[in-house]
Amino acid sequence: MKILLANYRYFVSSGPERYLFNISEILEKRGHTVIPFSIRYSKNQNSSYSKYFLDPIGTEDQVYFREHSNQLSTNFRAMKRLFFDPEVERRTTLLIEESQPDVAYILKYLRKISPAILVALKKKKIPIVVRLSDYEMACPGLHFLRDDKPCELCLKKSRWQSVIHKCVQNSTFLSLMNFSATQFHSLMGYFNLVDTFVVTNHFMKNKMIEAGIDESRLKIIPTYTKPVTHEYIKKEELIICYVGRLDRPKGVHILIEALNIIRQDHPDHLPVCYIAGEGTPEYTNLLKLSAEKYGLQDHVLFLGQISKSEINKLMQSSICTIIPSLWYENLPNSLLESYANGTPVIAANIGSLPEFVMQNETGLLFNPADSKDLALKILSIMKFDRQKFSKNCISYTNKNSEELHVLQLEELFLSLLTS
Repeated sequence: MKILLANYRYFVSSGPERYLFNISEILEKRGHTVIPFSIRYSKNQNSSYSKYFLDPIGTEDQVYFREHSNQLSTNFRAMKRLFFDPEVERRTTLLIEESQPDVAYILKYLRKISPAILVALKKKKIPIVVRLSDYEMACPGLHFLRDDKPCELCLKKSRWQSVIHKCVQNSTFLSLMNFSATQFHSLMGYFNLVDTFVVTNHFMKNKMIEAGIDESRLKIIPTYTKPVTHEYIKKEELIICYVGRLDRPKGVHILIEALNIIRQDHPDHLPVCYIAGEGTPEYTNLLKLSAEKYGLQDHVLFLGQISKSEINKLMQSSICTIIPSLWYENLPNSLLESYANGTPVIAANIGSLPEFVMQNETGLLFNPADSKDLALKILSIMKFDRQKFSKNCISYTNKNSEELHVLQLEELFLSLLTS
């Protein structure tokens, strides 16, 4: 089977990109041909199809909107991608004509690639599967989050709420443009061109149904994690970890506040917390300043971006992994990776997380944004039978195997080809 795999980035960073390269490798090992389509960035991996990649909105070194210069040509290109870019349709069509894909599997495309890719695929009668990694189709802010609290105004009332509250980059103009583009997309019926939307959990599926997507077009295929070769490590040291993006919706500041509470009330049980990952400079600096303010410099250590093997080693040496998210978290990789390493998870009781954290079996849940409750849960998990927790976590990993994930994908693709 030939599979056109589209995403706005074609280099490994995190989330959808890590998934993109992993699933590409797996599909190719199973005899399929993967045809990438993306935007031309200097960090990209090599591809024989890169001649069809799109020009970047800014320069080849500017991946994020915050990096773009305020030039007329850049702004014009950004507006075309937001609404509908004929050049995207043209290049997608050329790629289709050369590679003759059987099916398209699309990850992130809104705002950077544009729905023009859907039009080109449908004109060539290529079945389209879109994998949703956030709530962009229902929430202009992506996370159903405003002022650090869940917000569903666009879902319950109208997307005009996103303009009122400046939900796109805190800008009335950008929020208005995003609202106008979404109205245009709906009017043109672009999202109706998608045959199936893949989500990773029931919570997200229900939110997409509330957003107006018919249940028959939604398919749950949980994220997989690869098994990790390791022996059980008796965790004598008090080490905990956070692995992921350093952005405010991830709630890492709640973790630092919880550690400060433990420092004040139970200093003999204060763990060392390793924080692995990168994010916005503003939020990263805020976290470091908070750690200094609370006198936690020796107990909160920032590792930056680390390798997969280093993540495994960190998780195996930790008594737990913390997921302190404020937003409706969408089955983060760090949860499954922690389980694969035999390490329980303490997670906020929000979004999809309660589906995957088995209370007192694979971890604990705490009240979202409640640093006091998180502190209590960290102290509580120190008293549990760690070896039993570890065995439960590794056992759970088998339910989200790589083999099961790719089989479900292949079944979906084949069903679309034969329907």
